[in-house]
Amino acid sequence: MKICYFGMYDPHYPRNRILIDGLRENGGEVIECNSRARGLKKFFELYKKHRALQGNYDIMVVGYMGHLVVPLARLICRKRIVFDAFLSMYDSMVSDRGVCSPHSIRARYYYFLDWLSCRLADRVLLDTQTHIEYFIKKFNVKREKFSRILIGAHDAFFFPEQNKKAKHEKSFQVLWWGWMIPLHGVDYILEAAEILKKEKIDFNLNRKG
Repeated sequence: MKICYFGMYDPHYPRNRILIDGLRENGGEVIECNSRARGLKKFFELYKKHRALQGNYDIMVVGYMGHLVVPLARLICRKRIVFDAFLSMYDSMVSDRGVCSPHSIRARYYYFLDWLSCRLADRVLLDTQTHIEYFIKKFNVKREKFSRILIGAHDAFFFPEQNKKAKHEKSFQVLWWGWMIPLHGVDYILEAAEILKKEKIDFNLNRKG
């Protein structure tokens, strides 16, 4: 199968890299149609690059973040479109980060992006079942349109170490890689650290991000 991986996605972002590598490792031929230009220029670049492909692929995958380019994909693509939403723009920007009021025009814009991109795609990918339930209820999208694809990890960088003995059987380290936002769950990590501390287990937290 030949796949057109389409959008303004960051090709080095783990979600995109893992999906692209996974498609190739499972026998797919992936053609990347990508633009990292700013403003309206990215839409013109994507249109020109896609036109050069002349429809020579079987299915299109719109990579993360692609909410803005799904309408363009729908206009120029006559094949099935899989949209890796990964997260809700509305939930992330309004509910989680609180960048604007839920009643603001900006919040309505984020809601519209989520709603429209899901409506236009033939299949929508999300990372958890909870996210799927949220999209179904919040944006009134049919359940059968969604598929869960776990985040995963790039096995070139993350892999179990062999024959490494801990200094102490009750001592371990946890690496947390993320941002200080509610979605990344730092409050729960710190809460877990306090529980372990009370149980007299050494807990060293290394933060990246």
